Amino acid sequence: MVLQGVLKRFQSVSISYVRNGRVPQIVHQIALTSKDSYTLPSHIREIRIKSGKAWVSHQTQDTILCWGQRMRFPKERGTVVLTGLENRPVVIELHA
Repeated sequence: MVLQGVLKRFQSVSISYVRNGRVPQIVHQIALTSKDSYTLPSHIREIRIKSGKAWVSHQTQDTILCWGQRMRFPKERGTVVLTGLENRPVVIELHA
């Protein structure tokens, strides 16, 4: 199954529910250090920082996100690269 192969690449997977409580949304969680970079898969539309700080490169803009902050991406978004900042890992939720 394709989904099982995709899920094996992520550290952990949990299920959350959107506000109407009916449609499940798969949430992936990754951890990156300052030595790691991660290219966001094209189906991911939003990220949320669970701990630490992340450097987000999208099109011609670089953004630093801290704990609790979110960033949304349009359907036709181009490449997004994530990198951890500081010495400790950043934990990022990836929302489809």
